[in-house]
Parts: sequence; C-alpha cells; structure tokens
Amino acid sequence: SKTGAGGRAAFRDVANSRSRSSRAAFGAAEVCRRCVAAIERSFRFGRLGRIAMIEYKAECGHTVRARNEDAGKVVRCSYCGRETEVPADTGDDLEFLFNEVEKTSAQSPGPKKAPRRGRAGPFMLGKRSRGAFDPFGIVLKMGYAAILIVVVYAVSTKWIFPLWDKDSRRVAQDVRRGDDGRVVRKQRQPAAPKQARRNREYGLITLRGNGGLYGMSVPTGAVLYCALSEEVGVDERVRNVRNCMRIQTDGEVPNVPPGVYTIEVALPWHEPKIKSYPGYREFRRKVEFAKDKERRRAVREFFLPDGASDVLVKRERDDITYIYRRYENIEIHKGEWTTVRALFLPRIRGETEDSFLIEPVVTKFLPKESLYSFDENNVRSELDIYDVPLIDRQYIVDALSRIGAIPYRTPDGRLRLFKVRVDNGLFAPRVIEEPSQ
Repeated sequence: SKTGAGGRAAFRDVANSRSRSSRAAFGAAEVCRRCVAAIERSFRFGRLGRIAMIEYKAECGHTVRARNEDAGKVVRCSYCGRETEVPADTGDDLEFLFNEVEKTSAQSPGPKKAPRRGRAGPFMLGKRSRGAFDPFGIVLKMGYAAILIVVVYAVSTKWIFPLWDKDSRRVAQDVRRGDDGRVVRKQRQPAAPKQARRNREYGLITLRGNGGLYGMSVPTGAVLYCALSEEVGVDERVRNVRNCMRIQTDGEVPNVPPGVYTIEVALPWHEPKIKSYPGYREFRRKVEFAKDKERRRAVREFFLPDGASDVLVKRERDDITYIYRRYENIEIHKGEWTTVRALFLPRIRGETEDSFLIEPVVTKFLPKESLYSFDENNVRSELDIYDVPLIDRQYIVDALSRIGAIPYRTPDGRLRLFKVRVDNGLFAPRVIEEPSQ
C-alpha cells in the first residue's frame, strides 16, 4: 500500500538523521510491509548510504546523480552526453524511495483472497446465494426423516411393543374385581420346570425322525453298543463284535435294519455323578478285587433295576473300568422307535430288604429339565389302578417327565418299570421282576 503524509514525514526525519541503524527507526514509524522491503532494497543498492547525493532524471530518461554542492549547476549526462542542469536540493531525498515503493505495490499486489465456497450437497447443481430456495435440500431432509421414522417403528414393533403388551396382559390376568367391587390381585403360580425345545406334542420332545433306535442313560455320557444277537457269541462283549453300532447316550440311530439285537451300555465307574451316590466308596472297594460273580451281585444291589438281563464290571484295553448293563432280545421294527434306557441310579433301601425309596432319587439325582410330554391325568389314573400311594404318584410323574422311565415296586410285590414311549408319550408299564416266594 502507499505511504501517507505522516509516513513520508517520518521517513524524512530518519533520512535527515544520517543514521545507519535505520531498520529500528522504520519499525517505530509503523510502515507497511512493502515499504520496509523497498527500504531494504535501497540499503542493498547503497541509495540511502549516499543520502547526500542529488538524483534526478535527465531528458533522455537516465538517472543522473550529482553532489549537493553542484545544485543549480550544469553537468553532463554520462549516458547521452548532453548537458543538464542539476536541480536545487529541496530536502525531498526520499522521493525516489517512495516512487520505488509505489512501483513495488503496483507490480506485486497482495495475495488474492480465495472466494468462500459454499457447502456442496449431493443435489447442488450450482452456486446458490444465502436464503435461496433449495427444493433438493428439502426433499433430502424429508427422506432422512422418513428413514428415521421407519427404523423407530420397526424397532418398537419388534422389541418394545411386545414387552408392553406382555406386561399389560400379565397385569390384566393378575388383577380382578371381587364381589364387593374392590380390586383383588391374584396370587401367581410358581414357574413351571424348564422345558426343552418341542418337536412333537407327546413323547420325547427332542426326538426327530420316523423310526430307529434311541439310547439313553442316567447319567448321560455312556456308550451304547448294538449288534445282531445272532452275531454275538456266548459271554462275548458286544463291543468286540465286528459290525456293532456305537452311539453316545443320549442319542438316536435312525433307520436301523429290522431284527433282534443285543445291546450293552457302558459307563466308566469313575463318572463324577455316580461318585456322589450314597455308599459309592464302599461299593467301589467291594468290586475292585472281587470275583466276577460277586461283582454282579454288588452292582445289582447298588443300582436300581431297569430290566437289564445282566450286569458286570469289566476293565477294558484302555485301562478304564466300565459298569455294563446288557439288554438281550431287543426287537427293532421298520418305521417304529425302540428305546433302551440304562438307569445308573442308586438304590436307596426302604423298610424291607428288597424295597427302595423313590423320593430321594427323584429330588436329588435326576436332571431338572423336562424332556417328555404325556397326558398326566391318564398316567395318574393308571397309577391309581396299580394302587400306588398318593405320596409317590407325583414323584413318578416327575421322573417320567424328565427321563421317561422309573422302576417301582407296587403293593402286589411285583417290580414294574413305569415308562412312556418316546414317539407318542403313551404310558407303557411292564413287569421286570416277579415277587419273591
């Protein structure tokens, strides 16, 4: 920018002072950045250092320098050779400097300020002034609002509204009006036992398929070996038969070829769950070094009967001792389910030697999850026919809903296996031991 009148006076004061430290003086004069640059160039070329010289333009345009004492005299121009008169010293020694500053300002204008760009939207077709009507922006905002409304509605419909409706129905069911018009809150019933995922109305609710062999054990984790009876030799282990089937309990084998089979279920005797049975320590010590006949008798006395034709304790090649339950003459028919239930449950003796208690077995050693569905009213009426005491009927029903079978000695002295079928939930008891004479 150009220097004003005050700036020119300050420059003259600096020049007349003949001071070489002119930069500090120029800073005090508060001159502009371009002026300082021009002054520095003047110092570089020595113009302000020879401030006593008179500089002026000759007729040819060349700059002529003359001493102050030559003012008013005629000198010869060193460029064109013509004579020219030296002007008088007017004291305006910085006119040349100001002319240089003006030229510098004209040749080097300040940096142009970049025009401010407006925010570019996806529908901006050109530059719009502030406050101009923008239909595309309005449509875009309405689209965003519609998407937000749809998301909120979907989340509310899926998660929030069902909770509110469930609570409302629960309050409506729990609250009623009494005969006197007052609001009475009903007592809630205790929660039902946990139910497994249901695949059928009655029977084993996790069963799939239309027929085959289903093997289960309590506790689970035993191994079931199955082979045709005609292929199993006398006193031969089923697991040693060449073509035997092997499954882990609880498990199912669909589409088993029809025939008569021999099945063995093996459970390691160090299974953690059977270690919690009362008297397990004494049982373990008794069978560890006993003979085979004594082992069989010890197993029958320690575990509940379940219809197995034979029991034994055997140490196998893997150095693990197994408790076996053997089931013979198991018929398997095409399109039907055949079930083998191996119950490794403790026999808790009752008042007599051949009796046992069912209540501690059901409450302490059975799984809590209900896997079987059946008509409870029909089962209770059947138990009434067998003269089962009322105190034991509920335990039998609970056992059937959890494992599908439970042995029980009825008042007539017969040992029966109460069970429900896995495919349709029908009550199907059978006698597994006649009363002793």
